[in-house]
Amino acid sequence: MLIKDILTEKPHTLTQDSTIKSASEYMAHEKIRNLPVVDNNNKLVGLITLREIVDSWVKDVRKTLVQEAMLKMITTVESTFPLKGAIEMMVASKYSCLPVVDAEKKLVGFITESDLLKHLFAQVELTHDTKQIKDIMDASPPCLVDSESVDNASKFMKEQRIRNLPIIDKDRKLVGLMTLREVINILSCTDDVQHFLIKNAMLKTMTTIESGLLLKNAVETMFTNHYGCLPVIDKHKRLVGNVSEYDLLKTLYTMVKVPKDFFAERLNKYFT
Repeated sequence: MLIKDILTEKPHTLTQDSTIKSASEYMAHEKIRNLPVVDNNNKLVGLITLREIVDSWVKDVRKTLVQEAMLKMITTVESTFPLKGAIEMMVASKYSCLPVVDAEKKLVGFITESDLLKHLFAQVELTHDTKQIKDIMDASPPCLVDSESVDNASKFMKEQRIRNLPIIDKDRKLVGLMTLREVINILSCTDDVQHFLIKNAMLKTMTTIESGLLLKNAVETMFTNHYGCLPVIDKHKRLVGNVSEYDLLKTLYTMVKVPKDFFAERLNKYFT
């Protein structure tokens, strides 16, 4: 199977002369985390993610242009690239998306972690699978206490390369969740993020799971609600783990059975 079989055609895009503020508002309205940036000929020139939005907010976002903040060194694939190769690239590098371009570098599509998860989930037979969340979760997830500042949360998330951050109290009970979108929401309404506390910005209503939940149930929960992660708690509501889209992608990929030589001859043309 090739990228063209599952890519999203005509994805949402930005132009270089858009402002960071308008990009943020557009991404919030469309509920997306990544936006390819194209020129007037639809040639891919960059990529904007929520992280670039956060990093740019210290400037005047009403005037800061996308071209000043976008990622310019981007990994891309062509539509004839093997899907297996794309998954391996995303798992190895923790990419959340891959722009799809033609030979002239014009954007023809887009593929995200969610797209790959949906495809893999459809290919994997989980009816009789007994794999539980405890078998795949991050048992020592990055987290912060709710008395920390939003500024510290933003820096910590950048350092850890994460989009979702469980928040705990002094007893390690889960009390909330911070995402990059919450950081942006606070940045848009105050200049004093160093003193704005996480507990006043975090999501307080969230879906959690227990470590004994079956993998298939967790995947269904994440797909149904479009969650980026599922915090794992024990019976005392203490944080014991976290499951992200990346964790699920990596796990489901290992469960798909395909002949190794089926992709080998196709991958050789890209990597030899």
